[in-house]
This record gives sequence, C-alpha cells and structure tokens, in this order.
Amino acid sequence: MPNFKVCLIRGPGSPRDWEGSFAIEPGATLEDVHFLIQDAVQFDDDHGYEFYIARTHSSRAKDVFDDDNGELYQRTLASLFPLPAKHALFYRFDYGDNWIFQIKPARGAASAAVGGEEESGLIGESGKRPVQYPDGDE
Repeated sequence: MPNFKVCLIRGPGSPRDWEGSFAIEPGATLEDVHFLIQDAVQFDDDHGYEFYIARTHSSRAKDVFDDDNGELYQRTLASLFPLPAKHALFYRFDYGDNWIFQIKPARGAASAAVGGEEESGLIGESGKRPVQYPDGDE
C-alpha cells in the first residue's frame, strides 16, 4: 500500500510542524483522504473542504476538486500522481479558518496501516497535532 505524507501548511493559532504519514489504498477517493486526515487530527467534520493542485497553497491558478464538481467522490489519489512539475496537492478544510495541508508521496517502502494490512490509515506522526478550535470557540 503506498505511503503519503500530509503536512500542515497553515491553520489558526497552530504550530506548522505537524506531519502525518499514511498508508492509503490506491483506489481511495479524495473523500476517503478527507476522512483519514480528519480522523488523524481529530477535527469535527463540520465544515466544507476541497482539494486542489497548484504551484503553492496560495496560488490563484489551481485545479479544484470539490463538492460542486463532484470530483471528491470520483477522483482517486492514485489518479492525481505524478503531479505536473512544480505543482503540489493541497487539502483545504473550513473556508473560514482556512486549514491547509499538503499531500505528497512518501519516500521509501510502502507499509501497512496500524490495525491491519489492508486498511488505509495513519502510520506515524511528528510535531504537535493541531487543535481545531484553539480558543475553545466552536
């Protein structure tokens, strides 16, 4: 099962040093990846989200995969890689707080997620896990 790294790029009042390593099935959709990330960072799944390919997380020119175009449910992670040169895949959650994570293939051998050889999931993390509502505001 291929491994991917998910790195926190930005979030409100959060250190940007969290990184998670995931084993993800090749056929996992972007919606599946959304749920894997949500579970790993322990966020409430109470806001909209999208994935996009761009040169930087703040680029205006980007290919968006969201609920409006239905790509979240059809597009697989494996179908997006390899990405165009000098581009990256980003996951944006909560359009108000604007949490942004970058998703990239991990170097090295593929491995199984904790909990089973055939399951996708978090296999390791480093840094401080982000807190969705750092002020206690919901």
